[in-house]
Amino acid sequence: MMYTAVYAILSAVSLLSEMDESRKNFLEYVIASCDANRSSFRYGVFRYDEIYAVSNSLQDAMRDRFEKSYTAKGLYAYAGDQSRIEVLYNLQDMIDTKEVISETEKTQSVSYSFFSHRALCDGKVTLLDTITVGNDNNYQHTHQIFTGDGKFYINYKFPLNLGRKQSGFNHKSILYRRILTGEYRLKDFVVHDFSLGADLVKIDYILTGASNDESVEWLDLNRGCVPIQSDYIDSKRGLIHSTRYSDVVKIPNAGWIPKKTTTYLLEAKRVNQIILTSIECDREPEKSVFRLEFPAPVAMIDTSKKVVYSKRKVWSLLDLPYTGSAESKPIVIRKYVPPPPEHPGERSGGNTLLWFVFCAGLIVVIASTVGIVRLRNRRRA
Repeated sequence: MMYTAVYAILSAVSLLSEMDESRKNFLEYVIASCDANRSSFRYGVFRYDEIYAVSNSLQDAMRDRFEKSYTAKGLYAYAGDQSRIEVLYNLQDMIDTKEVISETEKTQSVSYSFFSHRALCDGKVTLLDTITVGNDNNYQHTHQIFTGDGKFYINYKFPLNLGRKQSGFNHKSILYRRILTGEYRLKDFVVHDFSLGADLVKIDYILTGASNDESVEWLDLNRGCVPIQSDYIDSKRGLIHSTRYSDVVKIPNAGWIPKKTTTYLLEAKRVNQIILTSIECDREPEKSVFRLEFPAPVAMIDTSKKVVYSKRKVWSLLDLPYTGSAESKPIVIRKYVPPPPEHPGERSGGNTLLWFVFCAGLIVVIASTVGIVRLRNRRRA
């Protein structure tokens, strides 16, 4: 037992000392390659299929053996500060998977395995359009403008996190830098790992802290250090989810990207798969790409400015109405204020009457008691 503990300590020290030399330099190379590949995609318009599925095992999921699956049409575009994303599932699939939890004459509470959504973002605000199924079994749009970019990225699953400028988000290169600084603990580092059939670098590290969870990743050394496999291991429950990246291609005027990404959640037996069907990175997208069209003109609440905009059929963050214009009206929030009493500091007439009746009754009871006591005293005399 003592030997095992000493060996583990010596192994960790040896790994760290090697990390200080050649492995540290190689990890810095990996970080630089990841950053260079991702930044080579300066802008783009990507169309893809997003598949929500259920599979009995990790092996089945990676072989596209699904118990049931539903496919949405996706679009992701970005250029400069502007971004757009949409994931649109088939209406009938949404109807078939809609589950009514509770229902009254006027309201209905439902849950969805998945739902459609569209969003625009300029880094400062997000226009989010959530699409569900209404009581008439047609698409129902719920739309609003929110402060910040959090709502835009809440359902974001695009490979390599291309175009993601979200403040506070940790790209892979940032996580790897934490290994260099000692914030994360390196468990294993293999420069030329051929276990998956290619020349890969394996990085196994512990997210030191409250969880002590583990992440194991294999990156392709010859193709921009694009990930080929990524496993996340909970320190108590074991493997939680695994992602495989395949069909890696080089895009002209850009870098390397996997055309197929498959993630399997072991406990839920759920699969999320993205298959790129169209990639346009040869020129910057037109401004017309960054807009959303609705079936009919709709008004838009802007919570960032506390205004509501007049109805439009097409909305874009590039031409929102000016605050104070005829198309922009402030949101009036009325707070309930209880009415003051008729005579502040005094009791109402109803309370005065009750006190009068109570006191009069008390006097009658006392008088009756005194009278009975005197009558008894006279009889005894």
